[in-house]
Amino acid sequence: PLVLVPVTLEAAGRGQSFRISLDDAGESTPNYCLLEKLRQTFGLQIPGLANPARDDSGIDLPAAFGATRQALAKERLPFQVEDTVDLAIFQFAKYRLWKDLDEHWESLAGNPLVTHLIHTPTSAFSDPVAAVESIDLDALGNAVPVPADSSQLEAVADAAAGRTFVLEGPPGTGKSQTITNIVANTLAQGKRVLFVAEKRAALDVVKQRLDAVGLSPFALDLHDKGARPTAIRAQIREAIDAAAHPDGASLKTNTETAASSRGALRRYAERLHDANSAGLSLYGARSQFLASTEDVDALEVPASLVSGQAAEKIDEIRGILRTLPETADLAHPSPLHPWGFIDPQQRDHSAAVGIHHAAQEFDAALTDLNALPGIAELLRDARSPKDLAEWASLARAPRHPLDAVDAVHQRVLSGEIPALQQQLAAAAPARDWFAQVGPEVLTTDISPIQTAAAAADASGFFGRKKRQRAVLTQFGAALKVDPKTIRPRSVTPLVAEIAAASGALGGLRQALSTLPITVVTHGWNPYLADDAKTATTTLEWAVWTGRALAPSTTDTSWRHGLRSYYAQSAADQALSAQITRIANAWRALAVAIGATEEAGIELLDRWGTERGVIETWEATRAARHLETSTPVTLERWYAFVSALEPLRAAAMTDARESLMTGRVPADLAALAFDKGIAATSVIERSESQALMEFDVAAHSRTIQRFTDSAAAIRDELPRWVPAEIIAKRRINPAYDGGAMGELKRQLSRQRGGMSVRALFENYGDIITQVAPCALMSPESVSRFLPANERLFDVVVFDEASQIRVADAVGAMGRASSVVVVGDSKQMPPTTFAETAVDDEDTAPGAVADEESILTECVQSRVPQKWLSWHYRSQDETLISFSNHAYYDSRLSSFPAPWPAAGAAANDGHGVSLVRVNGNFNRSGKGRELRTNIVEAEAIVRDVSQRFAESPGRTPSLGIITFNSQQRTLIESLLREAPDERIAQALDERDGLFVKNLENV
Repeated sequence: PLVLVPVTLEAAGRGQSFRISLDDAGESTPNYCLLEKLRQTFGLQIPGLANPARDDSGIDLPAAFGATRQALAKERLPFQVEDTVDLAIFQFAKYRLWKDLDEHWESLAGNPLVTHLIHTPTSAFSDPVAAVESIDLDALGNAVPVPADSSQLEAVADAAAGRTFVLEGPPGTGKSQTITNIVANTLAQGKRVLFVAEKRAALDVVKQRLDAVGLSPFALDLHDKGARPTAIRAQIREAIDAAAHPDGASLKTNTETAASSRGALRRYAERLHDANSAGLSLYGARSQFLASTEDVDALEVPASLVSGQAAEKIDEIRGILRTLPETADLAHPSPLHPWGFIDPQQRDHSAAVGIHHAAQEFDAALTDLNALPGIAELLRDARSPKDLAEWASLARAPRHPLDAVDAVHQRVLSGEIPALQQQLAAAAPARDWFAQVGPEVLTTDISPIQTAAAAADASGFFGRKKRQRAVLTQFGAALKVDPKTIRPRSVTPLVAEIAAASGALGGLRQALSTLPITVVTHGWNPYLADDAKTATTTLEWAVWTGRALAPSTTDTSWRHGLRSYYAQSAADQALSAQITRIANAWRALAVAIGATEEAGIELLDRWGTERGVIETWEATRAARHLETSTPVTLERWYAFVSALEPLRAAAMTDARESLMTGRVPADLAALAFDKGIAATSVIERSESQALMEFDVAAHSRTIQRFTDSAAAIRDELPRWVPAEIIAKRRINPAYDGGAMGELKRQLSRQRGGMSVRALFENYGDIITQVAPCALMSPESVSRFLPANERLFDVVVFDEASQIRVADAVGAMGRASSVVVVGDSKQMPPTTFAETAVDDEDTAPGAVADEESILTECVQSRVPQKWLSWHYRSQDETLISFSNHAYYDSRLSSFPAPWPAAGAAANDGHGVSLVRVNGNFNRSGKGRELRTNIVEAEAIVRDVSQRFAESPGRTPSLGIITFNSQQRTLIESLLREAPDERIAQALDERDGLFVKNLENV
């Protein structure tokens, strides 16, 4: 055929013949395939047929035929032209695409992506449009008509900015919703969008979404050969007359409300997910704690570690705890470890040797004393070297009855004995008259001498001095000087002073003699050295013993033991020395293990808290191996404790103690640390982020305000977006003059009007302003749109895995930027029944095209965006296999609200397998060839059962086959089913469908 004229074949009526009519959706065209065949085979070109003259009816056929005859005759080719008409089915859409590229490739290459695919496909694509620096995705989310997640909104923002990129997303990730938002947002900014899909079904999904958001008047449907000029003219007229009346005040109020409540919710989310130094937020810490093993006790972790320390410090501690078992396995930490009283800040071999020697001495002293009968029990009650020193003193103390000792203590408490001690101390100093009369005079009766002195003083003048000196002779041997050396008149004062001292001494002697213990005997004279010392020492011992044996509320066992020992034993200097040896060894050991003696004693005391140091020491004696000369077990403990030193620096003293005592096993230390980090982070994050005072009611009100305002905004957008589109037009649709007037007149013509392509060639800029979105296929782009004008700002390819590279170039070249949307894992375009042709014109080293424009762009390193949230499946099992096998588990899905998968368990949700005993018929003839009749019949029975169980509504069902023959067989069986609702459902738009896999 030389000329192809599109027609439709219609039945005139039941029993009548068919009627042929011109298809006004298409136009007559030369057979370019024949022209190309003649050119390639014979070098023949026929300009009169390739670009034929036209008249009112279309192509001037006589002129075209004449030109063909002349060209054939000129080249003497054995062909003839016959003036006949044949009715046939021809598919030559691909030729239009080829011809479009052949004639306009230089113009189409003006698109940056096309240039890249032609010249630099192995390099990364360099987008001439700068990346979007920052975008308020929350605000953008309110401005798009379909709810979107952040990854979808980023794609919307980049598309509106004129960026070229690939948008990949597995099934159910919202690709069509994202395309709808891209179109709406881009149109609202005054730009024009060309939407391209190979399959009508893909376009219909987006078209329905655009209709739902109020963009139907602005989106021209030019997808396929069914796009009739009259319908297209009607669409353009509708776009010109479109009007929108949004409620601006309401939109502004709701936008501000949404922004305010969204800010509050965002701040809450930020606080909830704000991480501390450990990298944990409150949400993360709580999740980690709940996920931790229940039988592992959490280590105590201070808040300072998770709030102020660097993450490297936490990692350092975690690393130490992971390797802790290496030293713990040798040290055997336990609550009563034989070396558990040692807590060094750093490992020191010389210190370990010193401790070992001190421990040997302490152990030997204990062993020697324990050999004495009746000593061991009291010895174990001693809690400190101070106790032992007290016992050592008591061992050599003078013995008195216990009741006497207690009575002395009571008199000490009353202040009586301290007063006597003061009197005794005051009496001790020598008197002035001791040089004349010795202190032994105080043991005699002074009153007669005092009487004689008074009589001598009262005697006559003559002989008085002699009589006064004579009084001195009554002192006897106590008189230390010659009476003549003493002045007579000094005798009476001297006697009086001695008498006063004698009287005071008598009172002191009387007071001491009344004490419960014997302190003085008859004739006791404190001015005699031995008497004074004896009384003082006896009284001091009595006072100390009373205090030492006084009952106590804190150490009753120890006091009771001391009292029993004191009452039942005699003073023993040798035992005192042995006890003193233990006390000194104890102190020496304390000095060896602690920074100070007090610190060391505290370490020992903490170690032996339950049973006391000595009893604990004896219970753990064997494990210390003190009989060896080298401190092997001590060195192992040193290594273990030294490994835990960083915990002390991190203020993790309680955790360190738990590990040293074995309460937390070393094998679980790292797990316990992480659990402790989580537990502390929960508290620390709650306090630092002010979440302890979280107001549930206020938060719920904020959520409600946000959802209400967002819903109100989304309700208003179908009016606001069209209003923005209309407002950003650079023309006045109401103007009837100029090009606008001409276009209106063309649109109003009932007959003989311009073709669709002619409309775009003459009024393309106006049409794309009034209807800035075109929904097309690659073939309709080449058929309707001129190639020498860039009528669109953005071209969006949907189901790009189904579009060949060559088919996509024409659409890309008619726009400034490109958004390629699809899924690389979906099936590429079919190659069934296509002829493989080797192109000899291909340049050596040229890079072969990929199967689809999607894979071509990916391989050509065009920037990629990924949609990873899967929303469609009501049961995760529907997507789990694909996610694992094809998408590297990058896809995030949402848990189903039921516990198990499978049709039986979940009301038809999920994946289930029904095996039938059928066979695939690879040979034969008739409708059963390349089918499985048993499987087909089983499917039909299942569908019939579902319809029977749902009498009130049509079940939502789809059937997918792996070849067209099985599809045809199943559909035929369904139409033959007794239930007429099944056949009706097959003809409904959203009813039952049966499709071959490639057409899904």
